[in-house]
Amino acid sequence: MSVQNPCRILDIPGVHPKIWIESNDEKILHCLCCYLFPYCITPTATTTRNACSANLSIIKSDIGRYCLTWTSNVTNVNVDDIEFHETVRYLKKRLHSELSMHNNGIILHGGCVSNAEGNAIAILGHTGAGKTTLIAYLTSIGYFYHSEDMLLLRNDGKVVPFPSPICLRNDSVDLLREHYGIRINGFKCGFLEHRRILWKIHPPEYSPVPMQAFIILIREPGQHAKLNRTSSTQAMDSIVDNMFGVQDLYSNLRTAFVLSQRTPVYTLRYSKLNEAADCISRLFSGKNNEWGLTTCQKDQ
Repeated sequence: MSVQNPCRILDIPGVHPKIWIESNDEKILHCLCCYLFPYCITPTATTTRNACSANLSIIKSDIGRYCLTWTSNVTNVNVDDIEFHETVRYLKKRLHSELSMHNNGIILHGGCVSNAEGNAIAILGHTGAGKTTLIAYLTSIGYFYHSEDMLLLRNDGKVVPFPSPICLRNDSVDLLREHYGIRINGFKCGFLEHRRILWKIHPPEYSPVPMQAFIILIREPGQHAKLNRTSSTQAMDSIVDNMFGVQDLYSNLRTAFVLSQRTPVYTLRYSKLNEAADCISRLFSGKNNEWGLTTCQKDQ
């Protein structure tokens, strides 16, 4: 089956490579456009495939399976006969690897918000720690949204925004509405589980923002929020644990080491979103750094 329009181009300003994406299946392109918003754009009349440094072809067969072909000046990859959800997962992994390989930095699994002064905090944590819900809460109370799932962190300590729609479970939407009075105006997308919705938010700008700190998020029901500075060894371990798309292990580990030494890393243990947000506010204001408090805990 031959590839026909539509086509898309993944183009993150200041980030390489620029990727030409084509498929004979509208659904898979729609899913990619949701995930890669706002960087997955429709080619213009003056744009050609030759202007891109990588090409991705996604062919849907007559029996509903997919064949992927990835071509660039660095790698050539073919994946045959996989189903829809496997295709989406593989494409995300492939894109992470390619972006990590071509840019001076690392990709982390985490989110990012910034304050009015343009300083950013990266929020990392294991699945179920509540990263996405906390980022949605912080965004709703005035922080600027930059990323929810993927962080492209450059060697100079700046974060390249990747503002894909925030993907929230229904129970998170209910929690925000019932306990904090926040209503999420989200929408469904075909590649999501039925219990999830997407919330599309535009960041204030799409240029890189300076990183002020990393936060490792740990949910502990029934406990007041507490923010502690970690050791450099723990900081390094936390950054490495959250790395995506590792291609050059030595280079990525070197970058992780530099970042762990240069950027403060904190552990935030919490059960309530508003208390966690108060700790983050203190951190942004400089009241909870290496020269000040070591914990942020609500008075008993």
